[in-house]
Amino acid sequence: MTPSAHPWGSIELTSGQRRALDQIESILASGPPNMPICIIGDFGSGKTTLARYWLASHFDDPERRVHALNRALLDALKREGDLADFAADPDKTRVFLRIALADALESAFSGADAVVLDAIELLHVYAVPLIPRVAEHARRGVVALICVPDSPNEGVRYELRPFECHVVRLDS
Repeated sequence: MTPSAHPWGSIELTSGQRRALDQIESILASGPPNMPICIIGDFGSGKTTLARYWLASHFDDPERRVHALNRALLDALKREGDLADFAADPDKTRVFLRIALADALESAFSGADAVVLDAIELLHVYAVPLIPRVAEHARRGVVALICVPDSPNEGVRYELRPFECHVVRLDS
């Protein structure tokens, strides 16, 4: 791994993040993984920090490769109408979020060789699947890291199907 001059590359990783980083590097050692890599951990466990560190270690422009989906999706909802109207109609919101997600992913993956998707909780609330859509891009050779919160106490648990992604569990 190449040292980075970018500030994200100088972050001091915890031992759990180091183990997870080693797993990511091992997955990538044989080439593009052809499916997303899901970094799974509790809120505040350091998923985003780890993903940023990995980006800074491999790319000169890591900021443009990180995409906070909650922000993009909420912005799309606001452009379409009043958020209170969406909150009152979950079915309408779910349909619109699927469309907005397709647009956000197309933008994020356009011309990219690596993408980190973060802040995905809104998709969980409305049961909008993310991993199958990201897998389409990963199969084309784009490295896709997804920061997946796993916090049963907070009501957030993603069910990952076998062979749909590489799972890297981050111990806090």
